[in-house]
Amino acid sequence: MRQKQWSDYPIRQVRISDQNYPYLLKEIPDAPPTLFYKGELRFKKYTALSVVGSRKYTAYGKQAAGDLIGGLAGADLVIVSGLALGIDSISHRAALDANLITWAVIACGLDRVYPASHERLACQILEKGGAIFSEEKSGTDALPFLFPKRNRIIAGLSQATLVVEAAARSGTLITAFLALDYNRSVLAAPHNIFNFSGKGANMLLSLGAVVARSAEDILKELGLETDLAQKKMRENLSAEESKICQALENGEKSSDEICRATQIVIEKLNTLLMMMVIKGIVKRRIDGKFVITG
Repeated sequence: MRQKQWSDYPIRQVRISDQNYPYLLKEIPDAPPTLFYKGELRFKKYTALSVVGSRKYTAYGKQAAGDLIGGLAGADLVIVSGLALGIDSISHRAALDANLITWAVIACGLDRVYPASHERLACQILEKGGAIFSEEKSGTDALPFLFPKRNRIIAGLSQATLVVEAAARSGTLITAFLALDYNRSVLAAPHNIFNFSGKGANMLLSLGAVVARSAEDILKELGLETDLAQKKMRENLSAEESKICQALENGEKSSDEICRATQIVIEKLNTLLMMMVIKGIVKRRIDGKFVITG
């Protein structure tokens, strides 16, 4: 079977008045009236993190991006970046490896990929359910003045922007300051104070950016920490715990009702319920009935 090429994917467009226009982007004052895209726009509501950094990345920057994004695996989260050389492409690949949806925003028309060497990566993003965006019409080259325009879309698509690595005068900082202008969160990975490539990220931290030392810091800032913990906990349930959760899917139940639904003997059921309350999987209401947490 022939591998799909970039040209095989149709170019679609969405207007700011359309229901499936990304709702976070619609909130910024300079949102593009029309957005061209390849891939799927399946989310009316979503949580997204933009990840940006230097094209001339260091080994530390590569590891930081990979570890931070890899630690987000399992979260209901979209990773947004710019498909550029360096931290952008590392972030997209880390998202794909973590089975996260990823979106890219490019500064040229969608009849081509910029840089051309990332055409296969762009196709992989689409194959995994992601999307590639541009506000530029087909035939438009990736000219220098279009990249700051592109950056406002990267910042506008997300609730938060993470700066992995940036020099003191890096173009990456444009995206971070745009995010601040849009009243979005900005996070930064801390760097060695003697490392030139990290001076921009450290500057953001000195100005009040949220420190991103781990995936947990990011999840907390996005309000997803509890959701992911609950999701991972439920993935590791025993067979009997799964039965109890299934019994509670349609609403609260007493221990007797759960006993009848699961056929677990009441003595063992009470022990299981107590342990599930301690783990935070279920909670016991004041009337004695049990409900699934969250």
